[in-house]
Amino acid sequence: MYIEPHPAMVECGFMTEEQRKRLAIRLMKSMYGNVDAAIKFFKVLTRWIVDNMKMKQSLADPCVFYKLDKNDKLEIMVGVTVDDCAVTGLPLNIEWFMKGLEGRFKITRGGLLKKHLGVDYEWGVLPNGKSFCKATMNKKVNALVEAYEKHIGKEAKIYETPGKPHEYLSKSEDEESVDIDQYQSFVGQLMFFTTKLYPKMGTSTRALSGFMSKPNETHWKALGRAIGYLKGVELKGLMYVQPESFRMSSLADTDYGNCPETRRSVGCSIFTMGCCIIGWHMAKHVTMSDSSCEAEYKELAKCAKGTKFIQMLLEELRLAELPGFLFKDNSGAIFLAGNKQVSKRTKHIDLKHHFIREFTEDRNGYQQGKIFKIKTALNTADIGTKNVEKHLFIKHAHEIDNGMPMLRERIYGKNGILT
Repeated sequence: MYIEPHPAMVECGFMTEEQRKRLAIRLMKSMYGNVDAAIKFFKVLTRWIVDNMKMKQSLADPCVFYKLDKNDKLEIMVGVTVDDCAVTGLPLNIEWFMKGLEGRFKITRGGLLKKHLGVDYEWGVLPNGKSFCKATMNKKVNALVEAYEKHIGKEAKIYETPGKPHEYLSKSEDEESVDIDQYQSFVGQLMFFTTKLYPKMGTSTRALSGFMSKPNETHWKALGRAIGYLKGVELKGLMYVQPESFRMSSLADTDYGNCPETRRSVGCSIFTMGCCIIGWHMAKHVTMSDSSCEAEYKELAKCAKGTKFIQMLLEELRLAELPGFLFKDNSGAIFLAGNKQVSKRTKHIDLKHHFIREFTEDRNGYQQGKIFKIKTALNTADIGTKNVEKHLFIKHAHEIDNGMPMLRERIYGKNGILT
């Protein structure tokens, strides 16, 4: 890599201006702040962990390292984000890892995870005996609300939902754009928060992010409602409640023809492990669907792919429990997934979406996933497809905020799937 000499090199007499314009400085090693600094450090870290500490690098996620004991049981696991390491295991094994790193790197021991990548963590035990970890971003959210109120010159109005029920935002070529820079800044912060901790705002944030180049008054009004909701909500984050097992259980839903311009559908998948929410995906489909059944089928396939990824990682860690459970509220999509038939209404569906059929196929007792029908009113993924009515939003938000209690009862309860 080469860099241009700084003008101060001329001022200090190290070279002439002509030389500065003609010559370049070649870096013999990466410098902190360079675009390649993170990947170069990660390569060095990987070689040390794998070659010297004899840990394994995950094939599913290369940023995860682990070590198994002589009985092929998980002993320690490490997640790496640039130069931050989150370590889990018994105290003795964590100490072994720390000392191993100190043999090559200068490290800071942070103790029990309390702050990581802008997120604050609080640990505790619920009245029912379940452990929990509350992840919040109160400071960043409050700063966003204050900046918005300063910009509009008044206090933001508090709302009970982040989006107006049944509202679909659209472009307006006739209206002039309003405060593009500020709009992009506020929506960008909402996207950062939603991606990390807040699936409840997935619908409103996704919709707002589609008008970054030309926001109008309607979009600003919708933005104000989203920020007003954040101002009034008590839990500005996510509650991770101790999982019941290592079995994946995921929910999928779709809003057919959601986008007013493209008429493409919007899908949402929520992933849980032992009913502890661990991830979510909300996005507009890349192609149009001929029917609601086709749109639901596409999202079910995407949900299966996300579930498969976590299962692959769990299998490496010797923790996987199969089959994983997929919950869907559309009978047509469930039928298509379980029946390999071709008809005039389905023959055009892309091959990649039929991944769901292999994923749920029972092959001599080995089955990666199994689909279950769920009532629409109980499908929490509905919150990520559209601006639902207030009573439904509150219901789904309560489910997410309290560790998915209804899903836990459906799977692990007295009359659950596994009992």
